[in-house]
Amino acid sequence: MDESLSMGTLHGASVEPSPRLSDDLTRPIIDRYPEAYAAFEQSIHLNPNNSLTHDGKGSVLYTLGHYKHALAAFDHALQRNPRDQNAHRGKLHTLLRLKRYTEPLPAMKQSLYW
Repeated sequence: MDESLSMGTLHGASVEPSPRLSDDLTRPIIDRYPEAYAAFEQSIHLNPNNSLTHDGKGSVLYTLGHYKHALAAFDHALQRNPRDQNAHRGKLHTLLRLKRYTEPLPAMKQSLYW
């Protein structure tokens, strides 16, 4: 388990939910994202070739606003399964959040192709 995550940080950055998820209804779910991240990390450690766990890790990181790390996780998922539509979609959304507007078109085309 990543010690920095258990203390409220991830790779030296604060682990806070994006503002759109901060209302009282979603607070119990948001509080569990560090737990989900740790579970995905453990699963990846046990089976690094499972694209679904990399995709799930990317989704958690995206939700927490760690877009660069999310992009890396989606790329890892796609290396393991190039047909993973969720990873393509996650990568597309992440590239847009990072304002890398020229890169999503190939990712979008690839996602539609599969």
